[in-house]
Amino acid sequence: MVQILPINTTNTVTPRNNESRNQRIGLGTGLLAYMGGDVTNLLVNQIYSRTLNEKLMKMVPQKPDPAIKIDEILEKALDKTNLSNKGVKIIDVSKLADTTITVADGSKKIYTVRGQVENLLKKSFEACPINKKISETKSPLIRKILHNIFSKAAAPFANGQNAGNMLSINTIVLDTKKIGYSGFHEIGHSLNKFSKAGNILQKMRTPVQLVGSAIPIMVALLTNKRTDDNPPVNIWQKTTSFIKENAGKLVTLSFIPIITEEIIATVKGNKLAKEFLPKNIVKQVAKSNAFGAATYIGTAIFAGLAAFTGNKVRDKIVDVRLNKNT
Repeated sequence: MVQILPINTTNTVTPRNNESRNQRIGLGTGLLAYMGGDVTNLLVNQIYSRTLNEKLMKMVPQKPDPAIKIDEILEKALDKTNLSNKGVKIIDVSKLADTTITVADGSKKIYTVRGQVENLLKKSFEACPINKKISETKSPLIRKILHNIFSKAAAPFANGQNAGNMLSINTIVLDTKKIGYSGFHEIGHSLNKFSKAGNILQKMRTPVQLVGSAIPIMVALLTNKRTDDNPPVNIWQKTTSFIKENAGKLVTLSFIPIITEEIIATVKGNKLAKEFLPKNIVKQVAKSNAFGAATYIGTAIFAGLAAFTGNKVRDKIVDVRLNKNT
């Protein structure tokens, strides 16, 4: 007699099917999931940038007391720290004005304050040989893209809404009448440049932030989540799985060199302010710098949250599409 054995519903067929579902997704699903996650990542960052970050910036008490000649004080601070002898200079936007210049064909052109700041940004960019070659490209498209980037970046400087230190050309740009107190923080960046630890942190800022943000986001959006039925089995899978599961944390951690260097610049700037300003004004400078630091910390947190949310949305899209097709 032939014995009919009961079907074992707990065999390995289901795990293998789950493994197939987790490892293989169609091109359409992959693109949709990637775009969904990427858009979510951008939206969360934009929400922070246009809400909380703007509110923090508006809370910064930057406008100096008119009785204090902050422009002269900042110049004295450069002399005191010997930075002026090292080539560091301050471009006071409040003292710039639109001028008329003669271009190559002999015609007249208005050289706006924004255009002058834009030119400084371009010089700072071209201080790097690789960037200079990019800037000198004959491609109209690349030239237009660069122009738009510099023009957009120059606007807040020209309007007295932002201050910055173009370290590559030793130039501090700010409007002393509107945000003069921030000059001490910017001088702090220059002091960092000429110190060993500070210089290392400054050189780490961009590469660590770019790589530390780009890789986790790309891995999170281009790989599928692992499950108990489909665990990582080799070093590559374990590495990508770890990055995907911790993408948000890794993005936030990539801001550590930036935040650390900013805090050190603030401490040095506050210390310098004490040598030139009354105690009540020093408190305003410290408060201004504290809010400035808060914007960097907020950006780091929300960048991580954006990566985390984008990753979750991406995986949800994949799950919905796969369940719909089964």
